[in-house]
Order: sequence, then structure tokens, then C-alpha cells
Amino acid sequence: MDIDAVCRSLTGVGLVDAVILDTETTGLHPEWDDELLSLAIVDSDGRRLFNSLVRPRHHEAWPQAQRVNGISPAMVWDAPTADELSDVVSSFVSDGHLVVGFNLIFDLKFLLCEEIISQPPQITFDVMREYARVHPRRSGRGSRGWVRLEDVAHHYGIAFSPHNALEDARATAGCFRALLGDESYVRAVQAQRGRER
Repeated sequence: MDIDAVCRSLTGVGLVDAVILDTETTGLHPEWDDELLSLAIVDSDGRRLFNSLVRPRHHEAWPQAQRVNGISPAMVWDAPTADELSDVVSSFVSDGHLVVGFNLIFDLKFLLCEEIISQPPQITFDVMREYARVHPRRSGRGSRGWVRLEDVAHHYGIAFSPHNALEDARATAGCFRALLGDESYVRAVQAQRGRER
């Protein structure tokens, strides 16, 4: 299966124009002042395009998040702040690029709340939600469409260390490519589009 052709059919752009991003944060709610701690962007082959720790402007500690992502206050002491990353990140998350993520809305909320980007990208692909469309029984936590990256990666035979933005972005890139080559997914999307016509 030509996954670049599938990507073009589904999104209007090819794999060469895809960027995959992931974040680590102080918590789950940017609207309640949670902040970025790390941001990574890779291409569709998982090659690093951008990777940086981020120094929060308001938080001095984040013990619960630190237990998950391992990022301590000392690690981000001399890292750039979110506003210092705006130019470089917005060049990747711009018109013409397909922006891919896992639970992408979560990452984009942080980029928007921290004003790293000024508006949501026009072309997006959420691997979590697309995977859950065709593998609903593997989606857990009682929330329709919610599934862990670890579970999707395991399904496609992708090994990685979770809760590291660069590792998660690379795993998401692998899951993205695997999903585009997943015949059950492609058939389901084509059938849905046929019903919508």
C-alpha cells in the first residue's frame, strides 16, 4: 500500500509535508495556567526537526507531572521560555504543513495558550482519534476515542520509552505511518466517505 498516496487522499498533502509534535507539561490544563516543559517536532520518518525543554514562566515546581515525565525544575532552569520558541515552532506548525499528534488537541491547546502559535493549524491528523475509529474495542478509560499511545504503539509493534516528548513524537510518527498502511483503517475511512457523498 502506498502510504503517501493514502496520506494525500485523506489530508490533501503528502508525507513530506507532515510534522509530528508532542509536549510534556506541568499539568493537564493550560487554561488554568499549566505550562509547557518540553516540545518536540519530528518528520514523518521520526527524524528530529526540533526538540527543546521549556522553562515555565509561572511554575516553580510540578511534583505530580515530574513523577510522570521526569522533568525537574533544575532541568529547565536555563531552557528557553515558550515565547522564545514562537518563531521556530510556528514555522513548522504553519499553513501547508500537515500537523500530526497523539491526542493533538491537548498539545495544540498548550501551544495556543502559551502563544507559541497564534491560530490552530489548518490541516491536522490526530492518530489517537483516527486509530480509535477502527479499533474501538482497544480504546479504554470509558471515554470514546481515548486510547494510550503505548497501546497503539504496541498494536503496531513499535517500542519506545513513553512520557518523553521526542520519544513520544517518534512513536506517534511510527503509529501514523502504520495507521496509513492499516487496510482496516483505510477501508473504514473510504466507506465513511462513500456514505457521506
